[in-house]
Amino acid sequence: MITISGGQYQLGCQSGDKNCEADETPYTFNTTSFLIAKYPVTNLDYVRFLNAKQRHIPLLGQYWVQLKNEDADSHLLYKKGLYIVEQGYETYPVIEVSWIGAMQYAQWLSEESGRAYRLPTESEWEVMARIAGDISCIDQPHCRDINTLLSSRKRLGSIGSGLKNTLGVNDILGNTWEWTCSLYHKNNKKYQSHCAKASPWGSHGSIRGCSWQSNLWECRFSNRASQMIWYQNHQTSFRLAMDHADDS
Repeated sequence: MITISGGQYQLGCQSGDKNCEADETPYTFNTTSFLIAKYPVTNLDYVRFLNAKQRHIPLLGQYWVQLKNEDADSHLLYKKGLYIVEQGYETYPVIEVSWIGAMQYAQWLSEESGRAYRLPTESEWEVMARIAGDISCIDQPHCRDINTLLSSRKRLGSIGSGLKNTLGVNDILGNTWEWTCSLYHKNNKKYQSHCAKASPWGSHGSIRGCSWQSNLWECRFSNRASQMIWYQNHQTSFRLAMDHADDS
């Protein structure tokens, strides 16, 4: 976990930002220090959770994550009563994971470790990204460049194999989109700064960053997107955060 200093930050579409959309209204965000994971959660991390729970579908239709036999893009398998990772994909970010599955993983890890893990809020994610620096996806190994054709898109890679920055938080842009703990509201900035306390079935969870399959204009720090909280996508993963006071 890497410390992000507290302070006052200007978020949303800023002067000099390009391709901003209507849901990126500028706003001021005041935060105390918090911690954020250097890397997204990996397949190997996530199968420990699945094996502890001995299931990946707690309720009908509420997949935490999909397995390879359910979606070919997944790298998780179930064999002889054990969840395992497809060989060679142990350190790849877990994909085909829902917002519900990401939130449940953070809750489980908190209980196991005694440390209060969670996902970052939308605002915290953007603070982290902007502190890390202005990184371009052009010519990076896990970003689609502007001239790349659909048939030859770059592919998902292992954690830490893509974009680098001086902050030390890796894979901010490219590789995968990342779930936040915030629910998506197009015109209400306050929701970007809070973790959801409830998750109505029809809600949309906010995702940030961009993936190896995104268009170049999407790969910018203020860009906002969303998916249904139960939805699993081959381009979406997540990383963990925690309040600074909970680090020990």
